[in-house]
Amino acid sequence: MRRTRITWGLALALALAPRGAAADDAVGRELDALRQQAAATHADEFWAQVQPGAKDLLERAGQAYAGGHRRAALYRLSAARQLLEAFRYVSAQRETRDQQAAFDAEWKRAGEQIAATPRATTVRGSALHRALAEAALGEVRVYHEASLEYGHATQPLFGLFYIGQAFASRDTDAFMAGLSAEPEGALPPLRSLEPELDALESELLAAYQPPRSIDDHPRFIAASGALKQARELDAAGLRFGALLRYLEAALRSAALRGQPQPIDETAARVKAAEWEPRLAAGDHSLARLFVEVALSDSAHPGPEGRGRLTAGVVFADLLPRYFASFAPAPPRPARRPAKVTVTLVRWPYT
Repeated sequence: MRRTRITWGLALALALAPRGAAADDAVGRELDALRQQAAATHADEFWAQVQPGAKDLLERAGQAYAGGHRRAALYRLSAARQLLEAFRYVSAQRETRDQQAAFDAEWKRAGEQIAATPRATTVRGSALHRALAEAALGEVRVYHEASLEYGHATQPLFGLFYIGQAFASRDTDAFMAGLSAEPEGALPPLRSLEPELDALESELLAAYQPPRSIDDHPRFIAASGALKQARELDAAGLRFGALLRYLEAALRSAALRGQPQPIDETAARVKAAEWEPRLAAGDHSLARLFVEVALSDSAHPGPEGRGRLTAGVVFADLLPRYFASFAPAPPRPARRPAKVTVTLVRWPYT
């Protein structure tokens, strides 16, 4: 019996590790480089708004990396990389950030540069690398277009930050191409997620009732933003990116839609072992990402034990959603005729 446990544990550890040491080294090097950037001191007051978020993401990326969860580390350092790259762009625009006319000219120049930059690749590696690249690709135009009006409505500085995020999202394609290796098996047969997105949106709207809609408004915004981006990616045929954002929306909204049960690190490892046979049957690196997030977060639960709640949601909700997305699309209920048209104006993914 003991030999069986050891063999299964070894098999699970090997399955959770990404294939190819070069990719691991690249993730580690990027993590170290971003840590140095985040630890820097800047006289720029805007740095005080960017640094805490970047450092938190990198701390969690470091925890995941130290635990052998390279996919989870890549996921979080990618988000930190976007913040830091956007800040670096803003820092180089000191003569632009306080002048509306100069900002408008920079917005036009940036748009032309972004449009003229050929895509490095349609990433041909694992499902996870494709998902991260596609999700970032879907943000480029949205961030750039929104930056102009945001810079006019607030001040050029914040519009420039959106332009910086557009550049960072554009560059994610090349970054992922540099990491990407062969797929980890047969890629899953993706289809449009429109029925699933409709269903999740209905759940979210049903939950949006006072007092929760007031008390948890930021969480509703975060979940709604991920859902909006998933729709855009799905409509563009970027199926891997759409699936990633759909699962993120489900994760962010889980506590709003019900009462998910937290699990500790030991229980998370048991659950991961239970799911392993299905995860091993093809390139399910995108699902493995969330398994690694669950394992890392349950080991480092953070304030109020939120990491254990994340782990519970991953195994009880996200993985079933992931595998259900490959099944034939569920029937969609007939839509009722619209009685009124409501137009909402909001900033990207808010």
